[in-house]
Amino acid sequence: MGIYSKHKMFCTVCGKQYDWDCNYGFSKNRTCGMDCHREFEWRHILSVLGKDYYLRKKLGLDFGNVIKVNGGDMIIGFKEAIQPLKNMFKEEIYLISRVYNEDGEKQNTEWLKKNHLIDCEDPFLERRHINYCFKREEKAPIAQKLGLTHFIDDRIEVLWHMKLVKHLFALNPTSKQLSDFPPDGFGVKMNVALNWEELLPKIQETLKPCQ
Repeated sequence: MGIYSKHKMFCTVCGKQYDWDCNYGFSKNRTCGMDCHREFEWRHILSVLGKDYYLRKKLGLDFGNVIKVNGGDMIIGFKEAIQPLKNMFKEEIYLISRVYNEDGEKQNTEWLKKNHLIDCEDPFLERRHINYCFKREEKAPIAQKLGLTHFIDDRIEVLWHMKLVKHLFALNPTSKQLSDFPPDGFGVKMNVALNWEELLPKIQETLKPCQ
C-alpha cells in the first residue's frame, strides 16, 4: 500500500470526513462505511423507481449570486420570489453558503437580518437553518444530511456533487461554468434559469403530484 494511497473525503450520506484508501473502500459512491453504503444504494433504488426518499419537500439555497449579488445588493427578482417559495416549502427552507472565514459568516448573517430574512416576525428562513462551510465540495454532504429535495446554486460544479438531491437548479451560471460543467454531465441532470422570474415556474413544476 503506497504512502500516497489515502485521501480525505466527505461521505455523501452522513457528511463525515474520512480517509479513503485508493485500493479499498467504497470509492464509487464516496461513503465512509458499509452502513452508509447500504443507505446510498437504497436511496439510489428509490430514485430509479421515481420515489421520494424524503416525504417533505426541502429547499436549499446558496447565498452569493442566488440571494445577494457578491459584493452588491439583493439579486433582482429574489424579493418577489420570497413569498412563492414560502408557500411552496413552508418552513423547510435552508441556506448552505461557502465563506472564507468566520467573519464572512457574521457578515452574511447580519445582511440576512438587516434585510428581514431572519430574526423577524415573518422570516424567510430560520436562523438555525443557516449552514456555512469553507469549501464548495462540503455543500453536498450538508445537503444530504439535511435531506434536501431541491437546491439552487449559481455554480454548476457545486450541483455536480449533489447526486442524491432530486431537483437541482443552476441560477444564471457563467458561460465558463456551462462549458466546463455541462448541466447534463456526470450523471446529474438539472434545470438552468437566467433569473428568478424564469426559475420559479421550474421549481413549481417539480411540486406537482406526478413529480
